[in-house]
Amino acid sequence: PFGPRDKTHISAIQIRLGGAKGVLVGWSFDQLNHLKNEIRNFDICLRPSQVKFSAPYMSLEVVNLATRIPYFLNRNVVLLGSHLGIQDGIFLCLQKEMIQDL
Repeated sequence: PFGPRDKTHISAIQIRLGGAKGVLVGWSFDQLNHLKNEIRNFDICLRPSQVKFSAPYMSLEVVNLATRIPYFLNRNVVLLGSHLGIQDGIFLCLQKEMIQDL
């Protein structure tokens, strides 16, 4: 199994914001060039489907923090990753690392 090595690393935060609910995640702004003029560093973007009701307040409530869970490489994950362009050497390195951790 693989998972974040640092137990204090938080990758996602489940929130409620006014009448909306969703998940906050970190994102590299270099990958959002097409939105460069619309999004600043700490904006929260919501899809219409995330807004459940109209609320007169915009309080941010943290519902839950993502937990550290292990993940496994199986045949389907490897095939999908390969199809999406991940080189086979990456999977071989992950397999070697997993075997060393046994």
